[in-house]
Amino acid sequence: MKPPFCALSSAILAAPAALCLLLAACQSKPPAANPAALPSIETALANPETVPPEYSSGDFVDWKEWSAARDSWYKEAFAPCLKQSGIRMSCGSCASAYIKYLIQMDNSGRIAAMRKYKEGVCGRPAPPEFESCIENFYRARSFPSLKGKLFRATLGTGLSC
Repeated sequence: MKPPFCALSSAILAAPAALCLLLAACQSKPPAANPAALPSIETALANPETVPPEYSSGDFVDWKEWSAARDSWYKEAFAPCLKQSGIRMSCGSCASAYIKYLIQMDNSGRIAAMRKYKEGVCGRPAPPEFESCIENFYRARSFPSLKGKLFRATLGTGLSC
């Protein structure tokens, strides 16, 4: 956010030193989040439900990149991941295949950490191939608008039987 006096900075041409300070303040970017100040994902694992879920900020502009990745995941990668992992979803025998994660973003918008805290694949733990497939898909992407965020996300789906 720019200081309120930025609009007036061009009117202060008579005082060059003040002008330089004002222009520097107007053009400076807000400081990036300090990685040391980010909450610990390991601590959050003790009670993951206290971590805000994805889209919880209400500002969907921040989540645009995440939403596009989710759409791409379901359209392009979900079925191949199921097949590669030997998972066949059906209402009779396997109505859900998901993993719930805590996700910590770093200051560049990349995933710094993904920690699984719950899973349900056909009523059993997720096969390692399925877990790797999900994690590799999301880790290969960048989400600049989510810099420094810690949130929980359910990756995968369930059938509406």
